[in-house]
Amino acid sequence: VKAPWIQHGCIYEPDGLLIYIFPRGDNVVLGGTNQIGNWNTDINKTDSKKIFEHCCKLMPSLKNAEIIEELVGLRPMRPSIRLEIEERNINGKDIKIVHNYGHGRSGYGLHWGCAISAYKLVNKLADECKTASKL
Repeated sequence: VKAPWIQHGCIYEPDGLLIYIFPRGDNVVLGGTNQIGNWNTDINKTDSKKIFEHCCKLMPSLKNAEIIEELVGLRPMRPSIRLEIEERNINGKDIKIVHNYGHGRSGYGLHWGCAISAYKLVNKLADECKTASKL
């Protein structure tokens, strides 16, 4: 929605619902749903209507916002976040991969902390490369 007056976001989870409002510049992302096992990427007008109504109840000034786009976002989750280094051999070459996924609907709330942790893992691998290289 177009709502440049919204300056702060929120996540609210009453009675098993998921409601979020995330400002980003002149527009605001509204959500959400919690539909485990639903991988449909088509826009569901019933879901859209409920999301808008729930967000407007939480933040009444959104009632005047222009809906500029509707999207469906899937948020895969795991029993726990995968944030680690994995070693693999691909085509005879040993490589290391930093994984950072599985946040599910908590991605927005966890992104800063997990990004910093992933960054530290990448730096650790870079430091290992520096000490391992021989002239």
